[in-house]
Amino acid sequence: MPAPYSLDLRQKAIAALEAGHSQAAVIRLMGIGRITLTD
Repeated sequence: MPAPYSLDLRQKAIAALEAGHSQAAVIRLMGIGRITLTD
């Protein structure tokens, strides 16, 4: 089972979404999968 993403990375991804970045941009910038971001 893969290790979970760090709390810091998750907080940065949420902050980027709240700042108005698109989900696609956040996924690319953070190097995470779509399911990770939307789950």
